[in-house]
Amino acid sequence: MDKNKAVFEWIKQCPVFERLFFNFGTSEENTSTFIPIPTESTVKTDIFGNETKHYDFAVSTFGAIDDITFEGNENIAVMNLMQQLTEWIKLQNREKNFPDFGAKCFIEKISVNQNIPASLRMQNISKYLSQYRILYEERTD
Repeated sequence: MDKNKAVFEWIKQCPVFERLFFNFGTSEENTSTFIPIPTESTVKTDIFGNETKHYDFAVSTFGAIDDITFEGNENIAVMNLMQQLTEWIKLQNREKNFPDFGAKCFIEKISVNQNIPASLRMQNISKYLSQYRILYEERTD
């Protein structure tokens, strides 16, 4: 099972995205990018050879910058979008609605790696990035 494709297909179900790209995309307003972290790390191996692993990924979103007014409405809108994504992921975790990693993998939980998205300015556009982790067991049987 291709875990990158499974997580990408799963996260596309989140209703906050207007345009979601895989790994690379355009740096335009209202676009988002799913970014898989290439290394899956093994946390532990039990006596049967089953491995508990981490699958990490990030989502970046681009938005307008409001650096003229004191209200910052555009900045707030993009921050709220990222918060909605995080809340959606937390809901999926509570409901055990996980990506399909195949018959030998059992997802235990999906967690949020940071409480607030990292943000930066790229010329006249903002970029917000949040990171997430899937904890799962890969069985040998």
